[in-house]
Amino acid sequence: MENPVRDGFALANISVFLVVGVWLLHRRFALLEELSPRAQVVVVCWAILTCGVELIVLRGTLQRAPVFYIFTAIGFFVAAFALYGHVGVSLLSKLLVDTVLHPGDDGVERPRTGSAEALERLGDHGAAAREYLALARIHPADPALWISAGANFVQLEQPHEAAACFEKAIALLQSPGEALLIFWRCAAILQRESDGAARCTTLAGGFTHRFAGSREADTVAAWLEKVESGMFANNDPATVGRPGEKGNSAGDDMGLERLEDHPLEASDQK
Repeated sequence: MENPVRDGFALANISVFLVVGVWLLHRRFALLEELSPRAQVVVVCWAILTCGVELIVLRGTLQRAPVFYIFTAIGFFVAAFALYGHVGVSLLSKLLVDTVLHPGDDGVERPRTGSAEALERLGDHGAAAREYLALARIHPADPALWISAGANFVQLEQPHEAAACFEKAIALLQSPGEALLIFWRCAAILQRESDGAARCTTLAGGFTHRFAGSREADTVAAWLEKVESGMFANNDPATVGRPGEKGNSAGDDMGLERLEDHPLEASDQK
């Protein structure tokens, strides 16, 4: 090795380059999660800079073998495109759409739910749930996608997956009123699960802490107090029933609306 420091730096740099590239491929195509436009710009600039540094190092190392340098450079460009090409293509497509097709747009990327909604209308709730989950991984901050996925899991009678989606939506919603509606739906599902007591306690505690001082937080705290005294003592989540249903100790005493009569429930069934 003519220059151990330079070659060591190049080796470490290319190792990080490969590891990050493989991780981005896994994130995009296995987890179906996409980077934000700003992160994509950073990744593309870093990849270009890394390629430039490695080519300079290779030129100094293989200056006596120009043929090896040419083929090594070609292989490096191929590897770089395979690892980071999808990031560049995604960024260019967004720029093209924003500047050419929608020049007056506000720049906010919105999820395209047309295919998921079509699957819902066809009654294929399994495929619709998977489609909403894929969109939710690409747009993780959109609570509506998690709510729609949870509603489809309810139709599939998969309460564990539905509750997980509703819990995620509650964590993302900023309005205590909207969060309360999803809380009732989630609590109704959790009460039918074997571990529903503990999860309801955790969910209600997080709700009251996050929206402390609001009327909705007081409502949840009062509901939880009644539920704990009537259900959690004997560890039987099924004895209280669904929040808002007539005849159960949690919902009827508090004057809550039936979920089936609420506009949110009706909108999910469309």
